[in-house]
Amino acid sequence: MNYIYIRHNRKNIIALLAIISAVFFQVYVDMYLPSLPEVTSYFKASTLAVQLSLSLYFIGSSSSFLFYGVLSDIYGRRKLLITGLTISFLGTLVSLLSHSIYVFLGGRFLQGVGLGSTILGAPILIDLLKGKKLVNAFVYFNITYAAIPTLTPYIGGVILTFYTWHGIFIVLLISIFLVIISLVLFLPETLHEPNSSHSSSAIVKDFIKILFKNISRPAE
Repeated sequence: MNYIYIRHNRKNIIALLAIISAVFFQVYVDMYLPSLPEVTSYFKASTLAVQLSLSLYFIGSSSSFLFYGVLSDIYGRRKLLITGLTISFLGTLVSLLSHSIYVFLGGRFLQGVGLGSTILGAPILIDLLKGKKLVNAFVYFNITYAAIPTLTPYIGGVILTFYTWHGIFIVLLISIFLVIISLVLFLPETLHEPNSSHSSSAIVKDFIKILFKNISRPAE
């Protein structure tokens, strides 16, 4: 009985970690928004240059979503999620310590590339849970994701009241570090049957083939 209870709680903890990891993508957008004017002033940069930090973040994440999804079917969810969040941790550190707008932008791009791995939150829930428990998990996920755009800009504004934009990045840095440590300690590999039928090099070749096929296709 105790074993079943512990196993049930362990699944709940893993599901919670998957949901928290997944919403980090939005957190890194919304908590940062209140600091845009201050970042502009700090780097003595143009408004356009600082707004580019949002574009580069989305470019980095959107370009990596597909790779994380496909590669996780080969190498597992755990490795790819932890690797991605670690890349984002390093990108946050680069932005936090930067004294140049260009270095800051590079850090934001790395954050996006790393947080593309948060797309694996949903597959982890699907691997882990079944039936009603899976439905409930996605309900909690959607509620949390919907609350992020309301809560995190407010939190970012509160931080700016007492500190500079660096405070927001320090909070993000500490938060993602704690999530990485939690994943290392508690997240097992949830993919039971890795798909080893395709090598990573073959996947890259397929991506290039599809890309050039779409580019060369005449407009209708």
